[in-house]
Amino acid sequence: MSILRTSVHAPALALAVALLASSSGVRADGADDTRPATDLIDVLRATPIARPLDRARIRPYGWVEASVTTSPLTEESPRAGRVFDTEIDGFRFHQAYLALERAPADGCCLDLGGKVAVLWGTDAALVHARGLLDDQTGDEHLDLLEAHALVRLPLACGLTLKVGKFTTPMGFEVIEAANNLLPSRSFLFGYAIPFTHTGVLATVQATPTLSLSWGVVLGWDVWDDNNPHALTQLASFGWKAPDERDAITLNAIVGAERPGNTSDLRMVFDATWTHTWSDRWKTAVNADVGYEEGAAAGQDASWWGAAGYATHTLGDRLSATARAEYFRDVDGTRLGTPATLAELTLGLDWTPWRSVPNLRLRPEVRWDHSFDGPFFDGGRDDDQLSLTLDLVFSF
Repeated sequence: MSILRTSVHAPALALAVALLASSSGVRADGADDTRPATDLIDVLRATPIARPLDRARIRPYGWVEASVTTSPLTEESPRAGRVFDTEIDGFRFHQAYLALERAPADGCCLDLGGKVAVLWGTDAALVHARGLLDDQTGDEHLDLLEAHALVRLPLACGLTLKVGKFTTPMGFEVIEAANNLLPSRSFLFGYAIPFTHTGVLATVQATPTLSLSWGVVLGWDVWDDNNPHALTQLASFGWKAPDERDAITLNAIVGAERPGNTSDLRMVFDATWTHTWSDRWKTAVNADVGYEEGAAAGQDASWWGAAGYATHTLGDRLSATARAEYFRDVDGTRLGTPATLAELTLGLDWTPWRSVPNLRLRPEVRWDHSFDGPFFDGGRDDDQLSLTLDLVFSF
């Protein structure tokens, strides 16, 4: 793995150091405060910009993420089947994330909101939408991850219109590193579903426990559509139990995605179920089934898989998550070659210092296996082992 240059990371590291120094527990008025200033808005309270942000209900926030990794049994890079952690050894600056967000008021009322989120780092190069900031070189890129307006209308329990660029509602995992249970991403996240959309999405909160969404977008990970006459449709169904112990989400996306082809449809059906067993135990299951007409040398292609998660809270600053996954790319249109893969991952989420609750260390061990013969290490091995130490500093 190529080691990223320290000078390139200087702005992000300087920001992290400044925010860490601000977590001293001293308020702007000089009084002692036992709660550390862990959010960016806390840091800004000593500046003139804080009051306008509060009045407008605009929340600034973000994080930086980096990791050190090794694959002791693998000799050839890149790691096959991986998305954001492809190098077999070394340091990687994944993302510096900064967002400004205004959420519309809850309930049945008229209100406006929106979000702008900028992503910089090696992850940005992998999730950027085609046609937006394409002319970049090097390992790290800058990406406008989200830029959308929200309009809340007084219909049912609230109708929200989202217009612009936004991350996909599909899947259990997300691009935003701080919001995932584990540092590495599943095969499903990397290959079964899109990353972002550009378009319009309407969501109605039909009842306090039931939501329905439908939208028209340009497609998978595009800003400038290569199929302007073949828009993609996105639909979602969400249900949450009254006691909030269970939540089920169903998503579907249908549209023509290959350049210059407006007739062959790509379809993915996505389902997620989360359950809270107790204060200490939570589980989740995510399943995807995909199908695309004419994608495999003129023949129809399919892919499918499922991933299960179990999280155990060991204390107020430590939790452990296990993930087990099975993914099959029947025709090789997602992984580049037909393959049946599985992975087992175990990771910790640890806040080592109580006085710095926004600093998290996430060690992880992961084992990948191919059921169809050698797939890893340049096509020489059925298995792949990786060890990772990930750091997330939120602000």
